[in-house]
Amino acid sequence: MERFQYKMPSSSDEVRNGWNHLKEKYIVWVGGIDDHFKTKEEANQSAAEWKAKGYTDVIIEKSYYS
Repeated sequence: MERFQYKMPSSSDEVRNGWNHLKEKYIVWVGGIDDHFKTKEEANQSAAEWKAKGYTDVIIEKSYYS
């Protein structure tokens, strides 16, 4: 039996060509805890605030949702 595997778009071209119903979101990870944002600017601001507080394990991840 073949298993279905969900494949996230790997480029903005895939988003425009068939994945255009998905919206972008940004996840800020701080030491394994996640915060979700709708814009890159909000995510960057949050990441900068965490870094200013002394956290070094801060990652911004781009994701998609419907």
